[in-house]
Order: sequence, then C-alpha cells, then structure tokens
Amino acid sequence: MVGAASRIRRRAGDGGAIESLAGRGYNARFPWSLPVRRARVRRSHRGMRNPTRALAVTASLSLLALASPGEAAAAPGVPETRLLANGLQVVTLEDHTLPLCAASLWVRSGSKDEIDSSAGYAHFLEHLIQRGGGAVGPFEYQRLANRWGGSLSVRANYDRTYITVTGVSSALEQVLGAVAGLGFGAALKDKEIDRELGALTGEIRNYYDEPSSVAFLESMRATFPSHPYRVPPLGNFKTLGALKHDALAAFYANLYVPNNMVLAVAGDIDPARAGVLVDAAFGKAARSGTLPPRPPLPSAFPGHDDKEKLLAVKEPWTNLSFSAPGYRHPDRPAFEVIARALGDAGGAPLSAALLRAKAAEAARVTYYRLEDAGMLYVGIVPASKELSYAAAKAALEEIVAFKKRGLMEADLKLLTERLVRDERVRAESIAPRAESLGEAALFGGVRYYWDLPAAYAHLTVADIARVASTWLVGENLRLVVILPKDAAPPAEEQKKAFHDTLELLGHAVAGAAPGFERVAYPPEEAGKAAAAAWGDARDARGFKDPERTALANGVTLVVLEDHRHALAAVSLHLRVGSADEPSGKEGLANLAGHLITGGSTAAGRGEAVRLGDRLALLPEVQVQKDLTEVRFLLAPGDLKPALQTLSEALRRPLYTEAALKTVRAGLSSALERSAGDPSFAALELFRDRVYAGHPYARPTGGRPGTLAALTLDDVTAFRAAHLRPAGAVLAVAGDVDPSEVARQARDLFGSWKVEGSAAAQEAAGEHRPATAGAQPGEFTRTLTTAQSSVVVGVPGEAIDRPDFEGLRLLGSALTVLSFEDTVFKRRAAFSTSALPEGLRQGGSLSVQVIAAPPRLEEALFDVQRLMRRLALEDLSRKDLEDFGRFQAGKAAADTQGVLALASVLGYREAAGLGAATYRQAITPPVGWPPARLKDLAGRYLKPESSIVVKAGPPSN
Repeated sequence: MVGAASRIRRRAGDGGAIESLAGRGYNARFPWSLPVRRARVRRSHRGMRNPTRALAVTASLSLLALASPGEAAAAPGVPETRLLANGLQVVTLEDHTLPLCAASLWVRSGSKDEIDSSAGYAHFLEHLIQRGGGAVGPFEYQRLANRWGGSLSVRANYDRTYITVTGVSSALEQVLGAVAGLGFGAALKDKEIDRELGALTGEIRNYYDEPSSVAFLESMRATFPSHPYRVPPLGNFKTLGALKHDALAAFYANLYVPNNMVLAVAGDIDPARAGVLVDAAFGKAARSGTLPPRPPLPSAFPGHDDKEKLLAVKEPWTNLSFSAPGYRHPDRPAFEVIARALGDAGGAPLSAALLRAKAAEAARVTYYRLEDAGMLYVGIVPASKELSYAAAKAALEEIVAFKKRGLMEADLKLLTERLVRDERVRAESIAPRAESLGEAALFGGVRYYWDLPAAYAHLTVADIARVASTWLVGENLRLVVILPKDAAPPAEEQKKAFHDTLELLGHAVAGAAPGFERVAYPPEEAGKAAAAAWGDARDARGFKDPERTALANGVTLVVLEDHRHALAAVSLHLRVGSADEPSGKEGLANLAGHLITGGSTAAGRGEAVRLGDRLALLPEVQVQKDLTEVRFLLAPGDLKPALQTLSEALRRPLYTEAALKTVRAGLSSALERSAGDPSFAALELFRDRVYAGHPYARPTGGRPGTLAALTLDDVTAFRAAHLRPAGAVLAVAGDVDPSEVARQARDLFGSWKVEGSAAAQEAAGEHRPATAGAQPGEFTRTLTTAQSSVVVGVPGEAIDRPDFEGLRLLGSALTVLSFEDTVFKRRAAFSTSALPEGLRQGGSLSVQVIAAPPRLEEALFDVQRLMRRLALEDLSRKDLEDFGRFQAGKAAADTQGVLALASVLGYREAAGLGAATYRQAITPPVGWPPARLKDLAGRYLKPESSIVVKAGPPSN
C-alpha cells in the first residue's frame, strides 16, 4: 500500500519532503533545457512557424494612434479588454518588470462541443494544428519559439482549447504571428493526419491503461449523465479510425473563428503597438454568423448512484464525486475552500479517516472546475479490492463530519490565505497570468479572475456551511468502484454500511434547484478590473534598482521592491559548500545546510507558514560547490519575525539528534532516487572528471556511506569552522520597504559574529584552479533504465572571468543548434541541455543529451560534430541574435516571482558579480561578431580536452 499512497500523493501535486539532488550547482542559474519531442495530453507540444516573417506590418506613428480610438489606455499592471470588429475579445496587460511577453488564444472548443461522430475532435486538433498550414512546416513554431527565448504549448480540455506562445518582448510580432497561424492557418492534410494517428492511438491507449484515468473518466460520466461533460475529451478508437480531413476541417472552421475566441497579451509590451500587431494578425479573420449553440447547463443534481465496473486493471480504485459550482458561480470560492479543507491543505482529514479504518492510505481530493459546472473528486486506492466500499464509507463519514463541524475562523483564515498566496505565486509568471486572463474573458469576463483575492478574503464560516449544505448532499453523490476483472462482487454488508452513512449526509432542500446558472457578476460588470485587486501595480512600470547595504560584520543586504502581488521573499547565501568538506565527510555541507533552521520533515517547501501564533520556517535549501542558499516565500507582514527566526538559527544554532536523523533520512532517500537517474549520474561523473583532484569533484549530495556515518558532532564542528557572516548575502524582494528592511537587518544580523577571521577562512579555502587536473576521455556508468544520457563537456572558466559570459552565449548556441538538428530534425534524442557552470575557482561547459539507448551513439556524434563546426565556421549575425534572445528569455523566465528574484540577486552578489547585474543576464547581448564566438569555440571546444560520460543501459 505504500506504493499506492505515494502514487495518489504524486498525482495530487505533493512534491515530497526533500527535493531531488539532480541538477544542483551554479549551473542552476543557466539551465538551458529544451523539451522532449512527444508530450502527453494537456502538456506542451511542438509547434510550427513560417521561416519568413509571420506578419508584414508597417506601423507608422499615425497608424499607432488609431489602435484604440476613443479609448483610454489602462495603466500598467491592470488588464484592459477591447473587442475587434470580427468579434475577437482582446485582453491586454502591460507589465515592464521583465523583458518577456506572452500571447494566449482561448477557443470555445472542447469535448462539450462534440457529438458522438466527432468525439475527440477538439483533442485531435490540439495535435494537428501544429502540423502546419500553407507555407508553415510541421512543428516549425516550436523550433522558432525557442529562438524567441520562449515556449509554445497547445492544450485541450472539456470546454476549451488554448494556445500559448511566449518570448522576449522584442519578439512580440513573431509571437502573435505564431498564435494566429495556429488558430487560423492549420491545413489538416490527410497525410499529416495519418502521421499523427500513431501518436494519438498510443496516447489514448496509455490513458485508458491507467486505472486512475479510467476512474476519473467514469466519475465524470457518472456526475454529468445528461451533460456533454460525460464525453471523454480524448475521444475513442472508433472516431479516431474514421478521422479524415473534411469532417475535422468542418469542426475547425465552425469553432476556430474570432467571435468564438479570446486573445490575452501580457508582458513588457507597448499597448498601442500591441494593438496594431493584433489587428494585423487577427483582424482580417472572418467572424462566423452560425456559431453552434451552446449546450444547456445542468438543471439538477444527478441523483445518487453506485457504479461498479470490472476492468482490465491491476489495482482497484474507488471514487466519490459531487457535481460542483462552475466557473462563474458565486459559490465557487467557498467550494474551493471546502475541497482544500478535505484535502492535504486542510490536514488531510480524509486520508486520516482511511488510515483509521485501515481501508486505504491516502485520498486525492480535487475540485475539477469547468465553465458550466465542476466536480469534487475523491480518488482512493483501497487497501485491497475487498475493501472498496469500506474505503468509500470511511471517506464519506469524514465528509459527513465536516458538514457537521464546519470550519473554525482560524482554519478558514489559514485556508483562504493559502489559496490567495497560491494564486499570487502563479500570477508572478507571465504565461499563467495571460492564460488566467484568457480563461476568465472566455467564460464571462476578466473580473472572475481579477477579483479572486477579494472573493477569498471576504468568505465567512457561514458561507462555507451554506455551500456545504447545498452541494454535499445525497442526491449529488456518485460512487464509482473500479475492480480488476478477477475480483469477487463486493460484500453486501459493506454496501449497506456505506448507504447507511449516505443517509447521514443529508438531502437537498425539497423543490430547490442547485442553480448552476447563477453568476457572480452581471455581464456589464464582469469585464471591470480594479487596479489594487492584487497589490500596488506601480511596479508594473518597471523595477527600481536594488538597494545594497553593507553591515560591519561582512553581511551584505540587497533589497528590491515589487509591490504588485503582496508577496515577499528572503534568500540567504552563505560562502560555504561541498568544496569545504573534510575528505571522507562527503555530504556534510548538504546535511549542515538543511539543518540551519533546525530541520523539518517538510523541508524544501520554501516558505514561512503560520502554525497558530508561531511562524515556522520551511525553507528550500540548495547546497552547491562553494555556496549554500536558504530561501523562502512569505507574507510581507511576516518578514520581521521570519528574519528574527533566521537570525537566531545562525547566531545560536540548536541541533537535535531527532532533526539530524530526519534530515539525513530524507537526503539519503533523495540520493538513492537520483543515483538511478541517468541524467544525474552522467552529470555527477562528468564533474568528477572535469574537477579531478579538486574539492569541486566531490558529489554535493554526498555518498551513501559517508552520509550515513555523519554525526551531530561533525555538523557542529563544520558549522563552527565555516558558517560565518563574512561574504554572506541576505536578499529580500517583494512588497517591502527597503529602509525598514535595512533597519531590521542591522538589528537582527549586525550582532552575528564568530571567532576567527574571514581572511583565515578564505586562505584555508584556496586551491589550485579547479580544472587543472581535468581528465579527458570517455567514461561509462551502466544503469538499468529505459533512457540513456550522455554528457559531452570541456573545462570552462570561473564565473568572474571575462570569458564566462561568452561561454554562456556559446552554451545557448549549442542548445539551440543541437535541439534543431538532433531533436527536431533527425529525432535522434529526446532533449538537449547546455550547462555552463561558473564557480569561484573554475568552471565547465557541457551539453547533456537524453536519448533512447539504441540512438545514443548517433546523438553523441551529432553533438561532437556541432562542437567542431562552431570552432571552424562563422555563424550568421541572425543566428547570434537568436542565441542572445534564447539566453535572455530563459534567464528572464527563471527570474519570475519574488522568490526567484531574491535568489538571483543574492547569488549574483555572493558570486562577486553585483546584484544590479541581474539586468545584464536578462538582456540579449549586443554586438557579438561571429568571429568572436568562433574564436571562443576554438579555444574551449577542443577534442583533446573533451570529456564524454555515458549513463544508462548499454547502447549496443
């Protein structure tokens, strides 16, 4: 049952106690990885793009002035909605904090719009619109989105399909052209349909082979017996087998029309210019005069029913489901709280009830929200197939108990604060922000999204009780029991016990309809957005420079204001890492780092949380070669107590054997998992060879034997020797007052002192150049895995050396070109990543490739050939411009959010680059002549310096 419980938790989005060690190191600041070739349903897919310019726009100043005649432009940070003549709604959000843009096109096209003969068409189009049209080749937009410094995704669901493309802000014209091309220009040729059929068939087969997927679809079918939501969005093999151009083209032509769409454009944009570009890309598309009628909303609860299904599955599943409020319904915020109260966020009461009954180990509780209605879904893997109804009874008993006890004011406050914080964190990234605005405008108006913080904040315990009594009733409960075909019929006494509990749940008020049609805002109000709904929008005009304060004891404070989302973050960088460990004590720095705040079973969450009157730090800790970072997100009002707690942990550390055992067990488990990952294994072995003879060669996570042998005395001695204020950087970003933060930092951290001098510590840490003993050659680590990884790399430079920035650009060139050749064109690998690693005493440049074992050697040859090509040939200036966009776009994307921003500022200051240089990292380099890059490649990408590491099963 341990395996079943862990599967449920993973599907519910619980990342586990201590995060994986794979990929740690300074290269985490420059992780340039391109996606795998094939993605499953509702994940990002490949795209297509015309190699020529997508738009031919000649925008003069007079044309710009006509973009929105008679309309006042919205202020930065506040969305504006306008309607084109052809019916396309356009939502624009101006935000100049980072040089990124996103365009998200939302279409009312989902399984809700299908009939039996067209089941799955919306999902098929999710794949097929990316296979080209006109002069645009298959998946070409995905290739070019990488060059624009962004990404492309297409997703389809029950009642929407959306296309999102991102890039650096200078690529806005191309981004909009790609979205318009996908939305209006798909050719849907029979030959491309035939090529996609294999992937679609495999996707459907894999989905239906997964018991949890089957259980979910059966719950949707049971919950909405008279509504199109009962139709699975993936379709079926019958319609797939009959899939041809004419029928699919008719579906596409009927629904992919501007008056059935919403376009959201967000980011570092000029609204007037964006308006011109939108008009040019979308304005000529013809509106439809015959949009298909929308299906009627559910009018009543489905009535209770039990469904038992014997299927070809290996494990049983038991699901309870309730129909729930839809997107526009005024009960939606309260129902979201109820779902969280019953799930992990509320202390996992359903899982606890299942454990007490010995019927299962965990339950997944999800509010699956759609436009017309939603579904509260409780998914359970029973302890055995004989306990399916016992598990259902235990979960239902807890739902009954919840209705009776309701929520306390303190519990409601915690749950709503968590909901608002999650929404604010998601809003910090430009693509999710554009998608949320597009969804809201499509389903009723931007206010349905924009007012969420206020909607959650205004909830009362009476609201929760009312909504629970309305929706959590017997007439609204459906039970689905999935059993293996060889299972015996469930015992009648268990069924009776479940139905006896069902009577305790209560009933709907006689004659009262659930009111699925109710809306929170009248149509004329739904498009209005209040400027201060999420915070103070003034910083959307652009960030100020970070403020730097040096304390007398050597601590540096860096503060950057961002008042847009009422969040704050703290990042503490300490000048100690795995290179400082004594020989034979590998993993000591990692263990000591995770014990800085005392250790916790919830380590790695990266937040400060209220536990009653106490503020608990549950930081994310990253221990690298010569730096350790402790970082966490928090509410702005909790900054002072959080800094006080962190200061106490540094000045008066308190270790316990219990905390040591807990943290060590978590790190050992993470190390064991990572050891079987070919990507992690190949990179660790590469570092062992490129830094041979230097402390950087030690594995950051340690080794199983050394980690198990570490004691509390080892940790105490290590911290006494290395944990010092000199060189430490405290970075704070978010909704804060810099002068007040400086005062608090002086008060709380200014008295942090230790014996010994910083100079002595620095001298003790000096070594010869990290790559002086590098060992070129080919090395192999055999693993029993389905995929293989190969790392090809060379010694590089320290992060403060002049060539390091050039190696970053060379890394971008290697990533983009290897993806386009090895992944995109020849399909010899699944993904490629360039890893320019810059440390204080040296660095490296490597390319990591993930491939199927039979094609590993082919992929390796491709990368080696590319390295020689870069050293011998001049690239075009257009290529260099694209590599710069790619580099800047990835760096900017990794800086989104106050937690990431604080981390980047602290890292750059601690590395000696200066916090203010973060702007250089997110700005495309200008003026790089092709000859300079070729010279750099010639000096570093030498075959005689090459280190090749393969990890995975034998490739021949």
